[in-house]
Order: sequence, then structure tokens, then C-alpha cells
Amino acid sequence: RLEESIVSYNYAIAIQPDFAEAYSNRGIALYELGRMEDAKASFDSAIAAKPDYSIAYNNRGNTLGNLGRLDEAVISYDCAVKIKPDYAQAWYNRGRALQELHRLEDAIHSYDRTIEINPELVEAHLNRGTALKELKRSQEALASCNLAIDGKPDYAEAWYNRGNVLQELKRFNEAISSYDRE
Repeated sequence: RLEESIVSYNYAIAIQPDFAEAYSNRGIALYELGRMEDAKASFDSAIAAKPDYSIAYNNRGNTLGNLGRLDEAVISYDCAVKIKPDYAQAWYNRGRALQELHRLEDAIHSYDRTIEINPELVEAHLNRGTALKELKRSQEALASCNLAIDGKPDYAEAWYNRGNVLQELKRFNEAISSYDRE
């Protein structure tokens, strides 16, 4: 059905060449089909049609990340959050890209901003904890893992990461209990 939706979006764009939402939705369909370069081009067209389109910047960032162009992805996320400072998902995606670039302090800042906006986004707590663990800030990492678990008690990855942090802290019995929960 994605191919059919692309045909519909193309038709809408032919009728209204500045239809930013059609370009963006076409980009999402192309992304879902794994056609990343085409998706990026469609998001670029959406942004050209509507320069303050934060969603298109965020989705372009996701696409660039999948293409391995993480520095460009961060720039796109920066544009999204400049336009819409309370865009939690863009802040989160920015954090993920920065973490992959091993810019851990910057990633933590992005996760902190995400959590300020949407404390229920448990993945932000988990990834924040992972970044803190990499920086050897184990107590803070443990607190983030616990917040992820508080938000989603059946979150296996959070229990696993909590176990890893507890193991680093030499709290082996608690680590084993965490691993048993995953």
C-alpha cells in the first residue's frame, strides 16, 4: 500500500507543487520502503515548500541517520528544535545521533531536554543512562535506568542496562536480580 500512497502524494504534488505535507508524507512512505535517498529528497522538498516545517526536519534527520550521515542528521534535528523548542521526539533523536557520534555530554543534554518536555519517554531515560555509564557516572546511570523502569516496568533493555550498571558498582546480587527481571 505504500507504493499506492506514493502515487497519491505525487498526484497531490502535481496539482499543488508547494504542498509541504504531501512531500513529507511521501518521504515517510519512501523511508518505510527503505528508499532513503528518495525519502531525503522528499523531505528536502517539504522544507523548501515550508521552511518552518519542524516535522520534515526531524524526519530528514532520521533519514540522514539511517544513511550514516550523523553530523548532517544533528544539523537537521537542530533546525527542528529551533523551530519548535518543545519537540521532544526531535530532541530525543538528536540525542541518539550525538550518542552514536560519541558526543556523550551533548547527547545527555538532549535527553535531559527530552525528559523536561516528556518525562514519559522512557527511551530517553534509558539512553541517558547508557551515555552516563559510558562516562563512568554509574550512580547517575543507575538513577536513569530506574526512571526508565518506573515508567515501563516490563522494559527488558532497561533491566539489562540496570544490571550492567550495578555490576560496575560491584553490587552483584542486585545485578543478578536485574538480569533475572529482563
